[in-house]
Amino acid sequence: MARTITNPASNSNLTSSTIRTELQTLETEVANITTGHNHDGANSRALSGSGVVDLISAQAITGQKTITSPLFTGTVDGWIATGDTWSYASSATVGGTGGQNTNYYSTVTIPGDQTTKYWAGMKFWLYNGGNIDGFIMAVSYDGTTQTTLTLWSGQIYQLTNVAITNTHYSTAKTPAGFDINPSSWTIQVNSTSNRITNSPTANTWYAAETMVVPVGVWNAWYSCNSYFKRSGGGSVQTGLVIYSGQIEPESVTSTYDNVSDDKSSTVTKLNCYAITTQTTISLDYRTTYSGTNSIAIYGSNWSNTVINWTCAYL
Repeated sequence: MARTITNPASNSNLTSSTIRTELQTLETEVANITTGHNHDGANSRALSGSGVVDLISAQAITGQKTITSPLFTGTVDGWIATGDTWSYASSATVGGTGGQNTNYYSTVTIPGDQTTKYWAGMKFWLYNGGNIDGFIMAVSYDGTTQTTLTLWSGQIYQLTNVAITNTHYSTAKTPAGFDINPSSWTIQVNSTSNRITNSPTANTWYAAETMVVPVGVWNAWYSCNSYFKRSGGGSVQTGLVIYSGQIEPESVTSTYDNVSDDKSSTVTKLNCYAITTQTTISLDYRTTYSGTNSIAIYGSNWSNTVINWTCAYL
């Protein structure tokens, strides 16, 4: 039943004993949280349910306790269980010929728009007939039903068309068990071939080595031995061809003085590239001088011709 304390300004019958009784009742209710008032002026209602904490009878927390989360499950090792269903979509091989090591990349689909949950650069770990990990290289949503992840699993693991389970992702640099050796995440051409062009046409680029690079951001590095022969001297330029005939900025020029004999020099170049679609890269060379006897990239006379593309997400 509701209790009313009458305003003394309009009722002269209010006594101190009445006020004292009301205050004592209110004090009792506050002391026992399970029989509180709902403050609607009409009914008294007990507080109950799993969301109520009895501060009077609560005990101190002692010892080691575990706090669980509905979003993040598993142990604290840098990996987060996705809670999503990943389905196999495709798998492909990059390299394996022409001196290039073999690398594997694949695509999986996930229901719904997951573009705010996953992004390029994350690491992944899953079970697909065996444990597979690597990098998420691209994320896209079809606008209606599903999100596609492009995965790169390096040189060892290849996704196959069997069930995908135990899926995890990570934004940590070194989640538990993840191989951080750069050589494990490098696409490489290592060639011992000599690429020689006799009587080259001035300002024409010639391909020495080629490689296939998947989607992603890469730190590219190459090292080669350029060769030049021309009476009166001249120069050889080397550079990586990105996409369709686009020579990388600041291609390296090796200059030879007034000579009529064979000359060579070692060239090293490093740059970073964002590749938005799988593409073929080539290491090219040229001379800008007419009347040149020959130019070449030698892979056997002094040292191998090497092209490294290391994942920049590492």
